Amino acid sequence: MAGAGRFEIAPFTIVHGSAQSLHLQQLQNCRVVAGSQMTRVRPGGTVRQLAMLLARANPEVNFATRDLTTFFGAVSPTVGLPATGNTTIRLMEREEGGAFVTSADNLTLTATGGLLIPMSLAAERDSTDGAVLQAKFIPKYDGTNLPLAVADSVDFSAAPVAAFTSQFYLGPVYHNSAEILGVVSSSVEFGITVAAVPHSPGPYNKSVCVVDIAPRLVFSVTKVDAVAAVNMFSRALTSSVALYYQKGTASTDRVAAGTTSHCKVSCTAGAIETQEMGGEAGQDALLQITVHPTSDLAVSVASAIP
Repeated sequence: MAGAGRFEIAPFTIVHGSAQSLHLQQLQNCRVVAGSQMTRVRPGGTVRQLAMLLARANPEVNFATRDLTTFFGAVSPTVGLPATGNTTIRLMEREEGGAFVTSADNLTLTATGGLLIPMSLAAERDSTDGAVLQAKFIPKYDGTNLPLAVADSVDFSAAPVAAFTSQFYLGPVYHNSAEILGVVSSSVEFGITVAAVPHSPGPYNKSVCVVDIAPRLVFSVTKVDAVAAVNMFSRALTSSVALYYQKGTASTDRVAAGTTSHCKVSCTAGAIETQEMGGEAGQDALLQITVHPTSDLAVSVASAIP
């Protein structure tokens, strides 16, 4: 049957290292932003714009996934993952009166290089979404091909297909190997700042580099006396802080805590800041704590929960 002229996001692929392919097959959303900055020409003597020119372009691909196992199996939480070959973003056309077309009617956007970085990871106790990772891919220009080249009428018969690989939920928080009780939410801001430049003057970026790393770990607890008898404004992390995200298992609930398949985000040095404490009448008061790591973040997707 004919294509419906409607599309859905599909798995995309990043070639890295020595021609290794990272297939992101469990996407929650994906948005391609052109980042175009235009020059408007309106000469004196007319009220009309007579030309519009592309001055600069800073494209990026923003996406979310719950598959932490695949993502952190390849991507560094501190410097991301450089793309050494084609990165292919896919959109699959719907079929009129069916699901998806089986012919070569799909669309791709391809970058010949770039950098993939994690942005944030967050989970709430009562959310059915579980732990969701937000990430970004910054494409770059190779001097010949556009940073993102669009192709229509593409056959996806050999492309990776959507798949379920992993799902995680809010887990406990540990400070100095002791659990902090009453966690209702936690999040990780990876704090990676990237600068992209053209090298030679021009509209497109040829170089993408990490220029700053300022991560934060944030969590809220109902046990507001977790800061009892300590400086509530700022204090040193005494040994380590670890945020856990417990892996789910299909058709039931959670993988056992002692199994080495959970996600652990940790640091071994930094400052702990109490951001706020309080709440509403008739509800549990909450304590929100922010950890500012001064050591590299470590992420494991093969950790046991104590």
